[in-house]
Amino acid sequence: MKTIHTQQSKPTCEHNVTASTFVPTPDTGEYDIPEQLQIMGHKYTIYKSNTLNVTDNTSAMVNTSLHHIIIDNNFSESCQREALLHEIIEAMNYHMELELEHHKITALSEGLFAVLHNNGLTFCKE
Repeated sequence: MKTIHTQQSKPTCEHNVTASTFVPTPDTGEYDIPEQLQIMGHKYTIYKSNTLNVTDNTSAMVNTSLHHIIIDNNFSESCQREALLHEIIEAMNYHMELELEHHKITALSEGLFAVLHNNGLTFCKE
């Protein structure tokens, strides 16, 4: 994974975490989380951190201004995967101006993750 070299005072997300409060760690390849995703025509870079949850037990965050998604690798594989799905929905909510409340985004991400996980669905070509 790459390292962020920005000093933004507050990310565009609900969590009060700045880009300088975490240290991205290399992806070990244990979990199949991509380094980049296209979300609504924007290239988002995925970063792994080992310090994101230090202040408020946050498993992930999205910065829609810088197109970053940060996932704390101290959480379980399933939590990291669900967190990625959650942050994708957060980014879509922002770009599409859906104005979904956070609890609805959480419900959608948990529900979609359960369906995908429990049925072995990946929607990817082999």
